[in-house]
Amino acid sequence: MRVEPVVDCACHLREGPVWHPTGKRLYWLGIRRGRVLVYDPAANYFTGIYEGEKVGGTTVQAESSLLLLMSKGRIASWRRGQLSLLARIDDP
Repeated sequence: MRVEPVVDCACHLREGPVWHPTGKRLYWLGIRRGRVLVYDPAANYFTGIYEGEKVGGTTVQAESSLLLLMSKGRIASWRRGQLSLLARIDDP
């Protein structure tokens, strides 16, 4: 098997790759700049879809949105270009 890079992006601390099975896209995080990036292999195109508060993890939800685990205990949903705060978990 030969592995080749498909994206050349200036990200520091790239982490959390997640394949979206419905959208057929790869999402990953640029943690230091609070970025969520996406690569579409069918179009051979990548872009940033979010930049703001730091995101430390993400998952794909049943209805195809992304669940973003953000700094300060915030949990948000990213769907169709909209960020919706779902919860904030405060330390006791």
